[in-house]
Amino acid sequence: GSEEYTRDADGNIRERTDPTENWPHLLLEQTGVDHNISPDARHLWMTLEYEIVSCESKVDRSIYPENPSVNAAQFQWFLNLTDSDPQSESYNERMWFGFSMFDTRCIGSTPGGMSSYDGGKEDSSGLFIYMFSLESAAQEKGNLVPLPSSVIGGGKRTVRVDVLPLLSSALKAAKKSGALKGASVEHLTIDSTNIGWELPGNYDVSVAISNLNL
Repeated sequence: GSEEYTRDADGNIRERTDPTENWPHLLLEQTGVDHNISPDARHLWMTLEYEIVSCESKVDRSIYPENPSVNAAQFQWFLNLTDSDPQSESYNERMWFGFSMFDTRCIGSTPGGMSSYDGGKEDSSGLFIYMFSLESAAQEKGNLVPLPSSVIGGGKRTVRVDVLPLLSSALKAAKKSGALKGASVEHLTIDSTNIGWELPGNYDVSVAISNLNL
C-alpha cells in the first residue's frame, strides 16, 4: 500500500480519504475452471491453509486518522458463478461468492458476511456479491474454521468449509436484489476463482498461502 498509493503534496505517506478513489488489488486468479455443479453433488469443499504474516500501516495517523468506513486491508477468496441454464431468465448472468478471512476492522475476531453489488471503483464488475461469515460456517458439522480468523501471525490457520448448502442462501439473496432471478444451484457453473488482498486502506501486508483446494 505504501508504494501503490501516491504521496501527498508534502511527500507524506497518505491514507485513502475519498471513497471513490480506486484501491490496489493483489489477486491470484484461475480462469477457465468451467466446473458445472452436479445435481448429485453432496459437498463442495473450499479448503486452504494461510498465515497473515504481517499487516502494518506507515501512515502518520496524526495527519491521516484511520476511517474504518473507507480504510481497510482485506484477505478474501471468491468464486465466480454463472447461471448456465439456457431455459432460465438469467441465463449467463454471473455473481461473486466467497468469504473474508482477514479484515483490519476486526482484528482478533472474524469478518462478518455481506451481500451487495460490486461498486465503489472505476473497474467494478457491477455483479452481485455474496459473502458468508466464517463464524456462521463454523457452526455447521464437518466444517473446520479457525476462530477468530482475523489474526496476525501465530502459524498456519486452516479453513475447510462445505459451501454447497450456502449456495442456496447466496441465490436467495441475489434474487431478492434482482440478480440471477432464474438461477438454481444445480445449474450453476464455477467459471473462475481468485484469492488475495484488497487494500482500500494504505497498509503493507503479507500472507502465506498453502494447500489451496476446491
